[in-house]
Amino acid sequence: MDLTRFFQALETNFPLSGVRWALANKIGSDITGALERAGLLSVLRVADTYPCPQPGGEGCPRKIVETDGGSYIAVCGNNPAECEEFRLAPKDVELLGIVPERLLEYLRSPLQLSGAVRRIEGLAQAYQVGFFIPQPALKHPVFFMAAASGSEYAATLDAFRSRAEAASFAVITPTDRFVSAETVRQFRTIGVPIISLADTIRLSVAGKLEAATNVLDVFATIGRRTAALVSSATDVFADVLTADGWKSLTETEYRDLVSTAGTYRIFADERARTACKLEGRQRKTTQGIQPSFFRMVRKAAETPGRFDPNVNGLTEEQLSGKQIFQRARQTIDLKRTSGWALFKTQKIDDHAEYLFRPDADFPFALIFLPKS
Repeated sequence: MDLTRFFQALETNFPLSGVRWALANKIGSDITGALERAGLLSVLRVADTYPCPQPGGEGCPRKIVETDGGSYIAVCGNNPAECEEFRLAPKDVELLGIVPERLLEYLRSPLQLSGAVRRIEGLAQAYQVGFFIPQPALKHPVFFMAAASGSEYAATLDAFRSRAEAASFAVITPTDRFVSAETVRQFRTIGVPIISLADTIRLSVAGKLEAATNVLDVFATIGRRTAALVSSATDVFADVLTADGWKSLTETEYRDLVSTAGTYRIFADERARTACKLEGRQRKTTQGIQPSFFRMVRKAAETPGRFDPNVNGLTEEQLSGKQIFQRARQTIDLKRTSGWALFKTQKIDDHAEYLFRPDADFPFALIFLPKS
């Protein structure tokens, strides 16, 4: 079961809670039921209020009043009343919600984390989930935070970096909606991956949280610092994205990289407007690639989560964003038996979106013109 709606609601309403009817409307009745059965949503107490159909006035939302018979009534607090009162069963007034520490405990198994969950003093909605231990004597702290704005995320991420000093760590967020691509890129440069739960965690048929992808790949970039950016903007000749992350190149570095093109399965160069792919044992080169293809691929690669080319991409007079992206992927990406090597397709409602998730141990280099 896809939990995107749950993680979206969790991010903007942390810690998430509400009467059963309201939660079902917010995240879906099937997800609400499944999460309650799994123990992720639990009854916190009897709710004080009940949602109004058309909220208005100081007396909203309706107040929940217990009767002598043990049932409940939702009463409008406005005078005159703006909505009718009605009876509620005991189950209707239960306040369902998550207990943050319990949710994070449930996440430790699918994410293969060790240690204890603890609240981080002085930082709102921030926790240490545990440690990722890739090998004995090497452990990286993993933090969780939820926020509803890019500025809140940026401030807390900087606080994590300050407190960790020189140590490598990872950060888990409910979704990637409010974390800018530039922030993700900056932290990736210092070896700190920012991981979206909506893209990483799902609910199994057995009703347990499980990883939707290889966890070792998710945490693989912890501590892998990319080379520092060129100090002077006038020295930047090209930007390159490889499995090690982003790097800005001088002209000499660019030419050195081009000389190693044969070592990559995909080598695309916006400066030369070419793309070379190793398909089986044959190397296929395409020349004269449209600049819009490279711009679209860069937008998709810089998007930390799902990329919708019709919303976040670019369009031309005759082509939609989706058409440009699909043609760009056909030209630059490599189709394998398991799917595309770089950009994965995900069905969201009635349309397709795309994730930049390169296959593990897949050598590629995407060279772009530097940003002005």
